[in-house]
Amino acid sequence: MVKRKSDLEPEHRDLLNWAFNLNARVPLNWQIVAQPLWRSAAFLYDRSRKARQLHAELFYQDEAGLPTARPSPLTPQEDDLLPDVGMCRVAFMLLGMAIECLSKGTLIGRNPSWAFAGELNERLTTHDLERLVADCGVLVEGEDLVALRLLTEHVVWAGRYHIPKDAERIARLTTKQKLQAQTPEYQDFVFSFGNQLFEQLYQLCDDGHLAEKSAERMALAQAESASIESPPPGETRPSNFFNLARPRVCPFCSKPAVFRIVEAAALPSGASGVTVRLGATEHQPPVCEEWLRAEHTDAFGLAVHVLTGRPKLPPVIIRRVTKEPAPDIP
Repeated sequence: MVKRKSDLEPEHRDLLNWAFNLNARVPLNWQIVAQPLWRSAAFLYDRSRKARQLHAELFYQDEAGLPTARPSPLTPQEDDLLPDVGMCRVAFMLLGMAIECLSKGTLIGRNPSWAFAGELNERLTTHDLERLVADCGVLVEGEDLVALRLLTEHVVWAGRYHIPKDAERIARLTTKQKLQAQTPEYQDFVFSFGNQLFEQLYQLCDDGHLAEKSAERMALAQAESASIESPPPGETRPSNFFNLARPRVCPFCSKPAVFRIVEAAALPSGASGVTVRLGATEHQPPVCEEWLRAEHTDAFGLAVHVLTGRPKLPPVIIRRVTKEPAPDIP
């Protein structure tokens, strides 16, 4: 039986809220989710486009203007491809979801407190891409705005169902716009616009990895951690809870990655915690492009954010080292 949040013990509920807030506030986490959505959309749209071209070759009008079909039978490959004409609807849904993720990642990067007490601010709970993109400061107008509204409808219902949950939703697009959306040329336009918007929002989400906002996320996590009750007597945590050298993987390509510990030392007398000096983070070659992008945005700040303020454990304070240490330092 799946537990509801209300069924949890208070200390477990607090820990769940803390972990939720921690993950929600990092823009990079939203980018990680957006990437496969966008790539899947591109894969499905390409498949749909090929199926659409095959359909045009099979069914056409003859010289008299009468509908006709190609007399030769389908090959096995054509028989497999033809049903995928409608995949463009799923592709639009995934593309819209990727845009939604980046918009929300951008907004919460600017406003870390919008994840609080295990919930997102109501401005982040909508699927209205027009509103989300506008809140990010991106101007969309004219035919681009119609395309964005079309993507919203696919996220909400058109990418999953043949009808929405109420008839009023159908009227959000005019009949002309709906008919236009059935043409190959307009579908290509919508997908091209969506790709351009995705790239623009990805950069805005990158820009959210500022030192100021990283510090704000850390402060929020530490304050919330301090309010969590101590674990019950006898409860233990893994001995490698804070072990940076334990096996880790790149979140993008799953190749091994290691945070090298150069030096660890206790804080001055009277203070609780430990200072850790890190060398360069190593990624098994070849290094993926997404990893490089993360390193240039806030990979270090992200590591600090994830490691700081674990419930009822001493904080970890990390300072970056710009030069590699002497070989004899463990």
